[in-house]
Amino acid sequence: MSKLTWLIIYSVILSSLGCSSLSSGLPTQAAPLENMDVSRTLLAMPQDEEQRQELPLGVFTGVEVGDSRLTLENQLEAPEGVLVTGIVENSPAVAVGIQVGDIILEAAIDENAPTLLHWPSDWFELEQKAQPDSAIHLLYDRAGRDFKTTIKPVKRISPPNRLSVETFREEAKVGIIVRNASEVEASKAGLLRGEGCVVTGLARKSPWREEGVLFGDIIIEINNKIIRNPQELLITINGLKKGDDVKIVVFRNDKKIALNTTVSKRKRETIEFNIPLIFSYGNKRGIEETSVLLGLFSVRKTMVASEYKLFWLINYTVGDSNRLEEIK
Repeated sequence: MSKLTWLIIYSVILSSLGCSSLSSGLPTQAAPLENMDVSRTLLAMPQDEEQRQELPLGVFTGVEVGDSRLTLENQLEAPEGVLVTGIVENSPAVAVGIQVGDIILEAAIDENAPTLLHWPSDWFELEQKAQPDSAIHLLYDRAGRDFKTTIKPVKRISPPNRLSVETFREEAKVGIIVRNASEVEASKAGLLRGEGCVVTGLARKSPWREEGVLFGDIIIEINNKIIRNPQELLITINGLKKGDDVKIVVFRNDKKIALNTTVSKRKRETIEFNIPLIFSYGNKRGIEETSVLLGLFSVRKTMVASEYKLFWLINYTVGDSNRLEEIK
């Protein structure tokens, strides 16, 4: 067998052995944030403690609450109940036996009809509406069993602890970063404590950015549905279909502004074409592959990188794996 034949066989073997490792290292999805413009100033809660001290105090129950989905499996729907994350010592909650880990499912003030609870802001609203001489009737879950009790709130003499900042990011359909609003920001927008989604980042080609959503806007409504917090915003966006028309209401400069926009469209096509032994082309799930003369020359491309191969041995890879996929 000639040296040329052995060289070709050797090249094919090396190509088959090295192809998987080279291909597996070629990124198919971009890392998230380079194409996302972020306001570092807006990421932090505003310095508004003086204004916060002037907000209505409501009543004191001693119950501290959080998102109950920390204990539930389904993260794509509104949670069932609010999670008790803390109990203040010597408080009305201690007196009736409420414990950390309980999930408060519904509550009623005095003889009013009970209200189902989903978000911490639902509980904050209850504390805002109740009076010191009222009774808050609770249905709560503890380790899978339902219990009932009644809390007698007392007059609050100082504001509750400041809310901690929480940031949420959505990249697939809109390209947006939001954080929860401070109590003062929420109050100005006509929202309750724990409500409000402040826009702190936008992809450069976000469809919402192109239609006028600005940094610092508080998103309060989508398609006539009130958006109370960032978690609910993400759930709502997740339910939108690509290409859907979307009406957004934001709070900006002390007034509400309505905007009409959409969500991103991305083509997911599968294309194949080949001439046996001479030429082949395929495009599947964002990976484009071209091969000429049994791989004598081949190209493999994704949205963020390209790999070129010549004579089965010479490889050249270029690309940028550190940018957000642009929304077209």
